[in-house]
Amino acid sequence: MTPPPRLALVHGWGTDSEMWKPILQELSGLDAVIFDLGFFGRPRLPRLGRRGDVIAVGHSLGFLWLLHERPFAWRAMVSICGFSRFTRGPDFPVGVAPRVIERMAAKLPKDPASVVAEFRRRCGCPALERTRRMDAARLGEGLSWLARWDERATLDAEPAPVLALFARDDAVVPEALSARVFEHRDGVNVAGSADGGHALPLTRPAWCAAQIRTFVEAVS
Repeated sequence: MTPPPRLALVHGWGTDSEMWKPILQELSGLDAVIFDLGFFGRPRLPRLGRRGDVIAVGHSLGFLWLLHERPFAWRAMVSICGFSRFTRGPDFPVGVAPRVIERMAAKLPKDPASVVAEFRRRCGCPALERTRRMDAARLGEGLSWLARWDERATLDAEPAPVLALFARDDAVVPEALSARVFEHRDGVNVAGSADGGHALPLTRPAWCAAQIRTFVEAVS
């Protein structure tokens, strides 16, 4: 019997690998490896090789990072509140206004804690622990990814099946943005939660895990 594929989990901006704990508790029995982009401490980017028996799961910026970096081969992808482009442009009117990122980037070197705290409030994430050591430079680098990266063509050409999960009340990635990125594309399954905000892995872990488990079974 062929073993189920491994999950490779990549978090979004302003969070870290702790984001995945609630979902992993719901997905007991599935093997998982967790990436950490280094916003709080050293990055952890495991080498998974090119076997292709992996389901790549990205939350928010994590999904964009996977499309841009393509650090390993995968059998399928899962986006949770993710996107292939974040900022608005002439041919992407549903994106977030660039000035939002610009304001965050301008304030980040002076007061990174308040920038992250405000972002987490909008996400619906728990407040940042005072003991956490944040890397302001790495957070700034992450903001530049959000501002510059455009992987729409990469997603359009993606041959693997994709599951896209979103929340209708997401204050960071509006439903219209998710719809523009994912709907009406071959090989993409879209599922929306009525609520849960941008922090779906934390706020609706059981719902996310159920969607992921069904998807994994389908692509295995």
